Amino acid sequence: MDSDRLIHKLKSDGFVNAGQLALSAKESAKLRSLADEVCNNLAQDHPLYLSPMYGVGGVDCLPQINPEIAKLIDKVVSNTEVRMILQSVLGSNYKIAQINLRRSYRGDKGLSLHQDAPGQVNLVILLSENISGDGATSFLPGTNHIFERVKDLKLGVPPALYALLRFIIVPFTGKLGDIGFYFTRTWHGRFANKSNNIDGQIGVSFLPEGSSMDLRPPYDKWSTEYVQSIRGTELGRLLDYSDGLEQQSDGRHKVIPVDNK
Repeated sequence: MDSDRLIHKLKSDGFVNAGQLALSAKESAKLRSLADEVCNNLAQDHPLYLSPMYGVGGVDCLPQINPEIAKLIDKVVSNTEVRMILQSVLGSNYKIAQINLRRSYRGDKGLSLHQDAPGQVNLVILLSENISGDGATSFLPGTNHIFERVKDLKLGVPPALYALLRFIIVPFTGKLGDIGFYFTRTWHGRFANKSNNIDGQIGVSFLPEGSSMDLRPPYDKWSTEYVQSIRGTELGRLLDYSDGLEQQSDGRHKVIPVDNK
């Protein structure tokens, strides 16, 4: 599927699986191995460790912990097609808010339909093959066009009812290394994981021109030293909050629009 069709489907449905867009099979396997290594060896009291006590866990700010992971994620966000898709919906001066590793284990009860930060677009890198949809992020197609938010309409669907709505709620399924995009405005949740498989994915959250982000504690998880160490890379540019942002009166930082769109 070419970039124009991917962009059209993203805007139409609110999500799209772009397939093997940026990484080779070898690179995808390496990324999975490195992510597993970080998740399995990171101390449980580490501030970036997310405990799987409810069936889903992971790691915040993943590339900050492993430089090899950072290089592979930089290759993804530097990819020409990836950048074209992101620029078409975010403008050219978009920024990364967070990069997380998420793993869903057997017993994960899932997550109800919700929306995230206004304007946010997520890029997902699948770290496992998932055809069944167990533990997968799931979407109600086309809801990115609904003006009202889920919480205002009081239409949240508990995870336990997802099985009854599989005919309209679509899981993000695919193969190891598949890359997807979705508007977090699209009503989405997560299917329960009833399988014996671990559903793993890396999520990169982008904020568009004109949006605002809070860089005050506890949101300032990116180390200044780390960001300086990757300057000169696309990942470094996207995480460099000293450029392209302006502080607002409420203390938040606005992503400066440069395209006049």
